[in-house]
Amino acid sequence: MIARPVLREDFAVYLLHGEGNILLSDSESFALEGGVISPVLSLIDGRRTRTEIVASLAGQIAPEEVSQTLDYLAQMGHVREADADAAPDEALFWSSVGIDTRIARDRAAAFPIQVVTLGETDPAAVTTWLGSMGLQVASEGTDGAVGLVLADDYLDPRLAEWNGYFHAQGKPWLLVRPAGLKPLVGPLFVPGATGCWECLRTRLAENREVELMLSRRLGIAGPPDRPVSRPQAFVAQALSAAAVQLARLVQSGRNTDLEGRIQELDPMALSRRQHPLLARPQCRCCGDPEIGRIGGAPTEFRAFRSVKGVENGERSASAAQTLARYSPLISPLTGIVKELIPSQWNGQTPLRSYSAGNNLAVAPMALMGLKQNLRSYSSGKGRTDQQARTSALCEALERYSGKYRGEEVILRGTLRQFGDAGIHPNDLMLYSERQYRERDAWNARGSQFQVVPYWLEDTEVTDWTPVWSHTEKRIKYLPASLMFYSYPVEGARFTSWADSNGCAAGASYEDAVLQGLFELVERDSVAVWWYNRVPRPQVDLAAMDDPFIAEMQDWFARIGREFWVLDLTTDLGIPSYVCLNRRTYGPTEDIVMGFGAHLDARTGILRAITEMNQFMPAVLDVAEDGTTRYAFDDPECLHWWHTATYENQPYIQPKGQAVFDPGAQADRTGGTISDLLAEAIGAIERAGHELLILDQTRADVGLPVVKVMAPGLRHFWARYAPGRLYDVPVRMGDLKAPLDEAALNPIAMFL
Repeated sequence: MIARPVLREDFAVYLLHGEGNILLSDSESFALEGGVISPVLSLIDGRRTRTEIVASLAGQIAPEEVSQTLDYLAQMGHVREADADAAPDEALFWSSVGIDTRIARDRAAAFPIQVVTLGETDPAAVTTWLGSMGLQVASEGTDGAVGLVLADDYLDPRLAEWNGYFHAQGKPWLLVRPAGLKPLVGPLFVPGATGCWECLRTRLAENREVELMLSRRLGIAGPPDRPVSRPQAFVAQALSAAAVQLARLVQSGRNTDLEGRIQELDPMALSRRQHPLLARPQCRCCGDPEIGRIGGAPTEFRAFRSVKGVENGERSASAAQTLARYSPLISPLTGIVKELIPSQWNGQTPLRSYSAGNNLAVAPMALMGLKQNLRSYSSGKGRTDQQARTSALCEALERYSGKYRGEEVILRGTLRQFGDAGIHPNDLMLYSERQYRERDAWNARGSQFQVVPYWLEDTEVTDWTPVWSHTEKRIKYLPASLMFYSYPVEGARFTSWADSNGCAAGASYEDAVLQGLFELVERDSVAVWWYNRVPRPQVDLAAMDDPFIAEMQDWFARIGREFWVLDLTTDLGIPSYVCLNRRTYGPTEDIVMGFGAHLDARTGILRAITEMNQFMPAVLDVAEDGTTRYAFDDPECLHWWHTATYENQPYIQPKGQAVFDPGAQADRTGGTISDLLAEAIGAIERAGHELLILDQTRADVGLPVVKVMAPGLRHFWARYAPGRLYDVPVRMGDLKAPLDEAALNPIAMFL
């Protein structure tokens, strides 16, 4: 029961004679009717007690009616207990947000703010802003209940100490960067509920690759210095926002707008952008590093029905479901993926492709590597915009997951020590003896892809990673540098290097393995066709009766281009295709290729076409004089575009008439992914190849990612060891005898 009532300070009272009263605030209005309310309201001033109000109205209104009216007004929140110690402005503010001033003061006293300044921010200004919200600052040298740390850079290495301190104390703390044209407020770190600064540091550092490269080269801790603007109006906006949000935390016990979130302010645009911070389960500070261990533990395949309406083959989730699940990982500040960027040709052409920022598989150590990394974007394609966006996101997350991060299971030893469980890296890479002898000449070409390592001796000590042999149902071992991108090399001697062949992401582990298998088959078939230069039969695209293909054919014809699809299927029996596209006018044909493989022929063909579309933006910008303004400057690609023609590369021409009719093929969609897996694995193992799997799924990503390997299957890069590259064309009757290494296609595959 309220003893000394006072009307909420944010209300003005308006009497409408004979009708009632209106209570009006900055954000609300209430109509109060009844003959008792008006005289009671006129006496509520914060000075009179309840007893005095009842007494003043004695003879006019029964005491019980006055008491009931006061109780009603209190119950509705229109009046509260008077607070003689509250300043008018203070009372007005807390009343406006529905908090009693005495409760607000008590909470502020119970939760003093511990202020830490690591940059140029004036501590006095911070104290002033906190005081304006009724918050109390802990005395210097004493612990507060809540931390406020102001830093000019969120990668300041001194933040590690404060992160550890607050985490050990179990206290929430707010990180703020008042400096810059876009000040940052948050995240609010809550031990046990959100990620910590170490989680944030990991994300920020990877999204600031230029500074990261400079720090590595200069041998400095933290980011290199650079001038940062500090407009006082911008600083004030950041400090005031921090004070307001800390007041919300202190008064309510939560602040969901800042818990695990950064609010990026843009004073110039009067806007803000939110960046989520996702906790890393394997974080060394707030998580368990063992959760993140990557190594060849066996995983049983589960049965999944494929999702209906998935136009790019069997998946255990649709593109929309996958995009929704992993979109929180997209942010230029805190994301694994900076952003999904549509091609400039999206919307104005039928092409659908997206890029996803820098190549997350590469850790550049020099300017050239940085330039290559900035150019080598993860990209995605599809028949629809949503498929293309999801494809780009998944490829970027796949590359991130395959990069060495120090969380992997690593064993130090020699090939000989592992016995028959050890696998020589060249059993997978398949360089020829001649290539090893001529490695200096190969590497002098400066190609990104045609790089020949040193030979690994069986007594040479190196790092190894366990992988699972699905065929033999046991653990085997391969060099770690072959399994993970950007693996640190000792000295200048590297004996293997990781590539993306067989790496795949999926909506499930089984889905990822299946896609990885299809990629192995696809690249093996491309290698056999490309290096032996054997013409292959053409696919009858008209027989597919697909409106998407018809739309593509019509649009390319209108811009002076044409495309066709060749069947590259080998003895493995899994349909595989190449889609080639050339310009039919002008000084160069700018031939572009895309590949696809799948147990369902129609799906494999569509994959080849959409991959071709993905690469098309590189050659679509044609000047008025007919010359092409290429989208990037890779020397190998440029050489091919400048010189290759339909006539001087006869193996890209169809072999005879259109003999392949996909309409006559059985529909292989539907069923379980496990059934398709068993069929694809069976095809590879019947051909005499062992299936190896490394689960690269990262705890902080969640997207299933695997590296699937089958020693003996060929990569489509220039790797010329004996085996299928020479034998399959003879086995299939395309050649009478295997070619010599010197007779292989002199143009190394450059994609």
